[in-house]
Amino acid sequence: MASNTKTCSVERKDAIQVHDHCPERPYVELEVPQDAKRVTAVTFGGISRDQGWADRSEAVSFTWWDASVKRPEGRGDLRTITVLNNRLANDEPQNWSDRWTVFHGPRRRLWIEALRPGDIIQLIPRAMYMAWVNIIDEGSIKIEYEPKELEEELQGLQLTSNASHYAGGLSVERQDIRLLHVEPGTFDDPIRCSFRVASLKEVEAKGIDFHALSYCWGDPTEREEIFLSKEGDFDNVKEGMSFSIGKSAAQALRRLRLERETLVIWIDAVCINQDDLEERAQQVTLMSQIYSLASVVHIWLGEDKSPTLVLAHPWLWPTPGFGPLYLAYIAQLVYRRN
Repeated sequence: MASNTKTCSVERKDAIQVHDHCPERPYVELEVPQDAKRVTAVTFGGISRDQGWADRSEAVSFTWWDASVKRPEGRGDLRTITVLNNRLANDEPQNWSDRWTVFHGPRRRLWIEALRPGDIIQLIPRAMYMAWVNIIDEGSIKIEYEPKELEEELQGLQLTSNASHYAGGLSVERQDIRLLHVEPGTFDDPIRCSFRVASLKEVEAKGIDFHALSYCWGDPTEREEIFLSKEGDFDNVKEGMSFSIGKSAAQALRRLRLERETLVIWIDAVCINQDDLEERAQQVTLMSQIYSLASVVHIWLGEDKSPTLVLAHPWLWPTPGFGPLYLAYIAQLVYRRN
């Protein structure tokens, strides 16, 4: 292990049994540390077995462990991957361990590379079909990561705090959301915009048009400055205050921005005050409505020098770092409201 690599781990030793009808719950979970610059490896471990008997025709035990990730913003954009199937019809507990690194195949590599500070890694025991039982004695997770330098941490804090730009709260009863109004401009022009509050109830009743963006957040330390007027001060957009957003979101806005008319768009990382935990939790519950009510939903996978247009399967998207993906001007029309 490299000298600059840090680790954190968690272990649980409680005997439980998981059946087919049991709700899906993590046996153990571990948060990616806030000082993590890059996760290099994740090791899962446990002691488990199935019920100890099965039909001879079975080829595999229908008891297993899954690895999943719960993200702080409520997104579930990382694929759940099976870590291990218990040995078939063996009543001796198996003491197992599986270390994932960026060198162990594309699925695990992409999964590891996509991990960000605040992500919660979960190890979930599963069982399928009647009479199959996942019998657990222990479970553990260990994260190996490269830490940020102090200078990087301070820079990240300075760049990502936009709390002062959000005026007032959003009405829960009205199902309010913020919509970003992006002023017309060419690709290289500074991005100038303002927030306006809209009620989802009014959007649905009046058929108000707006776009929505679904995209990979990317590295939180890679930022770009846009210019935002004070909420409600729509006459002074050109003299707006500097507002820090992720580089990936800025790239998408440049591709989507119109030259002759205002673009009205909802972007979760921009339109939700990420420093307000109560607002963030409430807005996450509205996300399915927001995407279904949007007149157009865009998918942004990021830019690359390759001129190739790639269409990704839903289970591959969105995954940061997925090869040389380039969606010219975004996978433009994914969903259009009738």
